[in-house]
Amino acid sequence: MIWAKLLNIGPAPDYLTRSVLDWAKQHPDDERVPEAPHLAIRSTRFGCTNPSSGKLSKQAFDFFTRNPKSPWAARTKYW
Repeated sequence: MIWAKLLNIGPAPDYLTRSVLDWAKQHPDDERVPEAPHLAIRSTRFGCTNPSSGKLSKQAFDFFTRNPKSPWAARTKYW
């Protein structure tokens, strides 16, 4: 039963990125939000992924179009 739930979550980078995107939408003024997409993108680059990981990574990268002056945007060159 627990294994089935874990398998339905998918790869950890996908779970992390979805969580970051949801948090960023719900808490846009949180000072931690600009760093979170950067870390989520790194997880999709260096973690175990699947075909949907690239789409999620791109969504996280698009966050920086709303915050282009963020130092985290400057550190995130790819999705």
